[in-house]
Amino acid sequence: MESLGSPTVSPEENFDLMVTLCTYMFIIGFLTWLFAFLYQATLAIFAEKTSRNIKVAYLQAIFRQDASWFDNTNYTELASNVSRQASAIQKGTGEKIGTLVMAFG
Repeated sequence: MESLGSPTVSPEENFDLMVTLCTYMFIIGFLTWLFAFLYQATLAIFAEKTSRNIKVAYLQAIFRQDASWFDNTNYTELASNVSRQASAIQKGTGEKIGTLVMAFG
């Protein structure tokens, strides 16, 4: 690295050194992109699975209710409530945890 641009080094050696440095930079950049992609994909998968598990648990809890519970509850809003709450939890576990880890990591 000290010989880069030195008058005692031939232009061919300078070019070879530049190619080597550019190759290293490309490899570092590609690995950074790859690990960032894997990080985001892992968080997205975790958020999807968590959301699905919450939806299943919510549905099972609804099925365990007495018939009188449905008389007092607006059952048409149940699906939208489940979807809205699961979406909020999915955003919280995916994006927010990722931001928190990146802030302190």
